[in-house]
Amino acid sequence: MVQVRMLLKVIPVVLATVLMSGCATTTDEAEAAKVADPLEIPNRFVFAFNRTLDTFILRPVAVFYRDIVPKPVQDGTHNVLQNVGEPITAINEILQGEPGRAGNSLARFVINSTIGILGIFDVAKSMGLNPTKEDFGQTLGVWLKDYHGGPYLVLPILGLIWLRRTRPPKAT
Repeated sequence: MVQVRMLLKVIPVVLATVLMSGCATTTDEAEAAKVADPLEIPNRFVFAFNRTLDTFILRPVAVFYRDIVPKPVQDGTHNVLQNVGEPITAINEILQGEPGRAGNSLARFVINSTIGILGIFDVAKSMGLNPTKEDFGQTLGVWLKDYHGGPYLVLPILGLIWLRRTRPPKAT
């Protein structure tokens, strides 16, 4: 009985706090809310699709893979996938004006593809050629560093790569 009375006293206070907090916006937040995002509706749909796909298909497959596949096989798979990405990294490094790093990435690719048996073993790392990871987003960042933004596009399936690092867009 005492707990019910306590709840009856606390609920109105919590409710009033929640309702009044919606009115507490700064000028910057109000200005940001006025900016129209022309892709908001499709982005929200694609984000929800990606999250559903991740929750019901990709995550269970990943957990199964992690729990069932032996660690050496997981390491070999990781090495092969990393090796396949080395030429793409090299191209992005060239576009970013880093030819030395691009040479390092191409050398890693050649060594690991041959001596490392299609990249299963990371022989280049033991030779002192450490991996780097450059992607097209970083290349765009180098070339468009003075560009101050615009609308963004959430991609279906490909967006899952970044899903765990992003949050859904704020509701307006």
